[in-house]
Formats: sequence, C-alpha cells, structure tokens
Amino acid sequence: MWVIQYFDWQGTMEELEKFDKVVVKECDKFEGVKYKGRYGPHNKKFHWAYFFKIESYDEFNKVGADIPRDYNKMSHIVIDLFQ
Repeated sequence: MWVIQYFDWQGTMEELEKFDKVVVKECDKFEGVKYKGRYGPHNKKFHWAYFFKIESYDEFNKVGADIPRDYNKMSHIVIDLFQ
C-alpha cells in the first residue's frame, strides 16, 4: 500500500529538514513502513507531501503516535491511502 500525507508548513526550510529526519528515524523503528520522500504537489492546495510504502495501515498509525507536531508549523494534514 502507499500513503501520501499532504501537509502545510509554516516553519523555515531548516526546521522542515530537521522534521524530515525525525519522520525518517521514526519510520525506521517500524517493520513494513518505508519513508519514500517529501515532494511538493502541484495539484493540491498543500505545501508538501510525504510518501510512504507500507504493509499495514495499523503499523503506519503507530509511527504518527510518537512524532511531536507543532500546530503553529504544521497546521493541516490530509492522508490518502492507496491499496
């Protein structure tokens, strides 16, 4: 399965790059969750999108539980799941 997590980012690029590293490190803790990169969508209203290749949506949900979210920097998130 594929997951695309669209999000808006109001922080600096340096802060986003640090957050990217947190996401990668967290994904590495879980079997079957592979971080595939951050991209800028041209056909969505969001600033950025993370791509993940996953074996189980339940495992993917565990990843998000341990990542701190600053709502001042990451105000909106929408997740698309492709099976």
